[in-house]
Amino acid sequence: MSGTTDGNRPMPVRLSALIVNYESGALARACVDSLRGEWQREGLAPERLEIILVDNASPTDQAEHLAALEADGVRVLQESANHGYGGGMNRALAVSTGGPLDVVAVLNPDTVFLPGSLAPLLRTLALHPDCGAVGPRTSVDPAGLLELPPLPRPTAAEEAGAALAHLFPAWARRRSRRRTETARRRWTSQHPEDVEMLSGCCLFLRRDTLLQLERETGHELFDPSYPLYYEDADLCARLRSLGLRLVLQGNARIVHHWSRSAGHAQRFAEVAGPRLARSRARWQARHFKAHARRLTAYLEKLAARRAASGGSPAAHALTELGSLTAAPRLSWRGARPHVFEISLSPAFTLAAGSVGLGSSMTLPPQAWEWLFPARYFVRVTERGTSRLLGAWSFIKLDEARERPLSPAEYDAPKTSPASAHPTPSEPLAATPDTRSALPADHEPPSPALPGRLAPV
Repeated sequence: MSGTTDGNRPMPVRLSALIVNYESGALARACVDSLRGEWQREGLAPERLEIILVDNASPTDQAEHLAALEADGVRVLQESANHGYGGGMNRALAVSTGGPLDVVAVLNPDTVFLPGSLAPLLRTLALHPDCGAVGPRTSVDPAGLLELPPLPRPTAAEEAGAALAHLFPAWARRRSRRRTETARRRWTSQHPEDVEMLSGCCLFLRRDTLLQLERETGHELFDPSYPLYYEDADLCARLRSLGLRLVLQGNARIVHHWSRSAGHAQRFAEVAGPRLARSRARWQARHFKAHARRLTAYLEKLAARRAASGGSPAAHALTELGSLTAAPRLSWRGARPHVFEISLSPAFTLAAGSVGLGSSMTLPPQAWEWLFPARYFVRVTERGTSRLLGAWSFIKLDEARERPLSPAEYDAPKTSPASAHPTPSEPLAATPDTRSALPADHEPPSPALPGRLAPV
């Protein structure tokens, strides 16, 4: 596999993978194993893969996991204080090695590379010098039934619109129709596509791009003033300010177990919540005009008050399914192409999901087990018309799985995630996204991509 050329001589790809760990040592080991497996699958020399993990002062004992990672050749840095995700990444980058044309990967510890996911990411950077960063499609489960939604750029209009969605059901329905259609296109795409925002859970960049960022924006990778969240929004904004493109590579898929480091419920409120609030305030101070900040704050205060006084209104009339320890069977009239979505918000401001064909479905245990205990809101809409086929709510009682994925659970050949859907729905063939902005790089989905990248 080659990334660039020196005259006519191919230069091999060199990758520095950076991971920040916070109480996720077992998951980090699975992440490293999956990355090494993909590196080996592509026939790349082991010495050209550098993995650096920063432990951000985890309060629980991570010694066993960190020792195992070091024994596996990972360079481990143990910090005495929590410097935040961005600060930890900057620390890892500072000790990494490599030249301007090498690649740097930013990885959450709770990510897993699925078969065939690495080569398309490297190839995109090699073929498109104007690509500032590339990321994969991500799902909570390896089958891709709970695919995470595309992230919107957190503009003033976006954040005010989210607050309005928690106040007015009609607005929530109107707003979510557009977002569902965007998500549906991304969930079925197997090609690279320009986007306005990429998730910081898995980003690939060239090292020369990071050097350019430092020269022109003052920060090489992440701005450490964002303690948690919004650091990826800031990075994407800086890349776009340099005229560089952000690319979602639809032919690369990873698992992201979602919030395993930040936690949920009380743990999130105690640890991650205050850091999120500080990051959000900093983002808005830098990117929102004063009147937009005031309006957004006012709407969010109204939405919070509404939620505290009896809950946010739901976007749809819901069928209550009660408290459950197993996934419910959902059914609707007529076997038709549909979009399934599941959200923590009754307004469906952000929703994971997938596409399918059928008149009923049940999430299999391999997907259900990754959901945290919480109240969930589910809907199924007709693909193409957005007509509501059904909407439900339930409380999941059983704990989410903490045990990492093993290679046996994800390394077997599978159908395309765009066509997979739980029984008894019939599979729906993937529809290529004809709006892809990078037509020269259309690739058929394959777990065994070519062993070499075309030179730039």
